[in-house]
Amino acid sequence: GEIREHEVGLYRRASLQGIKQVMGTLHDLDPINIPGIMGNLYMQYYPQSTDSKTVYQTFARNLHFAVSMDEVLYEDNDGEHLEKKVTGIHLYDVDPQTEEILLYTIMDYDIYDKTWSFNSEVPEKFTRMVRKYHRKEYEQFIETLQNLEKRGSLTEGD
Repeated sequence: GEIREHEVGLYRRASLQGIKQVMGTLHDLDPINIPGIMGNLYMQYYPQSTDSKTVYQTFARNLHFAVSMDEVLYEDNDGEHLEKKVTGIHLYDVDPQTEEILLYTIMDYDIYDKTWSFNSEVPEKFTRMVRKYHRKEYEQFIETLQNLEKRGSLTEGD
C-alpha cells in the first residue's frame, strides 16, 4: 500500500530484521530520493528513535528497486486521454566508501518520443542477491537486457 506512518515503520523494521518481499507505493518525481523521503517520514512519525542519518542509511541499504510510473498523454478515435504507464525500472546500491546512493536505470521510457531504452549495467548488490537463489533466471535476465541494449531505443509496439 501507500507508504505512510505505519507502513514506513514496517519498512524500517523489515529492513532491520531481514524480512523479505516488502513492497509499497510512494509518490515522488525522482526515484533516487526515495530513501531520503522514507527516512524523513520515519523521523516525523518516530522522532524518539535513533538519529536521521542511521534511519536514512537503513532505508538506502535495503531498498532494492523502484518502478517509476507517469501519466502519459495518448490520442485515439475518442480524443486525448491520460494513461498511467510504467516509465522506468531502477535498481539501487550504496557506495560502501561514500555511502552515496547509486541508481541504475535499466529500463527507461521517453514519454515524448514514445521509446524505451535499456541499460544492462546492474549493481553488484543486485547481482549478489539474485544469483544466489535464481542463477539461471539472473543470467537470462542479463542476457535479455544486453540484447535490448544492443538494439537501441525501441518504439512502442516493437
